[in-house]
Amino acid sequence: MRHFAITIVLVLAACRHDKSQSESAPSASANPRPQISDSLESSPAMSPVDTGDFMVAGVGPGMDSTLVRAQLGRPDSSKDSAWFYDDFALLFQWNALGVITISGPRVATSRGLRVGDPQTRVRQLYGPPDYQGGVWQYYNSLLPAKVFSVRFKNELVSEIQLGNIYDREGE
Repeated sequence: MRHFAITIVLVLAACRHDKSQSESAPSASANPRPQISDSLESSPAMSPVDTGDFMVAGVGPGMDSTLVRAQLGRPDSSKDSAWFYDDFALLFQWNALGVITISGPRVATSRGLRVGDPQTRVRQLYGPPDYQGGVWQYYNSLLPAKVFSVRFKNELVSEIQLGNIYDREGE
């Protein structure tokens, strides 16, 4: 059942990216909350997440743990297949980096998003999300096994997670 749900989400994401750019730009009526400034509105030419969006601090999903350690140094702590650094954590599967979780403001995404940024900043950098629930999710139909997720608390970014999509069994 979990595979079916992931397949549905990926199909919907692929369909969403086939829409014209004018349809994907947020309308003023769709977001009645005031914007911080006009400069924070998303660009109609906003591209979906791509491979560069899954890199943080010089590492990204698929990298071997030896290369990750060479890039970042020894983690502050580790437990099972997770390594913990100041403001971010890495989850490995089969000795390769699978998921990066940013939990503090000292670490930014490749586009400059940080924990503590407002929702309007997320839209400025990434455009409207492919899925907007409690967690905003961004997909790219050319990267079907990857997701870029942003969690909020009081309309501010509280966590950023990017990397491979795993089901509960780790497949």
